[in-house]
Amino acid sequence: MWRGPVFAALLALSCKPAVAKDLGTRGELFPIAERDLFEDIQAKFDALHAAGEVDRINQRLRDRALSGAERPPKVEGISKTATPRAFHFDPTITVQNDIKTADGRLIARAGDQLNPLHLTPMSQRLIFFDGEAVLRPTPENVRNYISYQRIQLDRASAFSDTWRRLIWSEPELDYTLERPVSQLAKRQWLDARRDDKDRLLEGLSDQYGLFYFFAASCSACTEFSAILRAFADR
Repeated sequence: MWRGPVFAALLALSCKPAVAKDLGTRGELFPIAERDLFEDIQAKFDALHAAGEVDRINQRLRDRALSGAERPPKVEGISKTATPRAFHFDPTITVQNDIKTADGRLIARAGDQLNPLHLTPMSQRLIFFDGEAVLRPTPENVRNYISYQRIQLDRASAFSDTWRRLIWSEPELDYTLERPVSQLAKRQWLDARRDDKDRLLEGLSDQYGLFYFFAASCSACTEFSAILRAFADR
């Protein structure tokens, strides 16, 4: 029958604020022998700075960053071209096991053939080039560069010669016959085109008219009026 009052009394006692007091010193005390960690770090840094080591470390970091930007690591699997060639690569893979999402939704079945480029096509071409001849212009690197450049120049020259011969034998392929590029022929072509336009507009004026409505307070209308007047005078 006394359980309720006893529990209430214990709860009331437990809610009293705690009291702390100094119980005195028991045993011998020793000062801290270790140096403060931050003071130790600062002392070592000051010593390195005084000896110039900090500047040398910063210079090494700058050189490493600059070297990484000018000469980034080589792409694995790509080597120098010995014989220029072109070929196509098909990245299609065959799924070995069913592929599902975390909630069990099936993405691909075992045996399906998937081409990643069908899902995420490449939006631009990738060109890899070796800038060794510029970064390290040693005789060997420059020689390799000149040799490769001559191969490309020979190819371009052969393409240009074939182009000219084909135009000579099949004049209908020559686009300059439709729109000349030389200074004299281009001027004559533009004059003839302007005359054709004037004759067309002159014929249209017999059947059609142009009415221009504007407001005197409109500055844009005033500017366009001069343009329209020049067109009408033609």
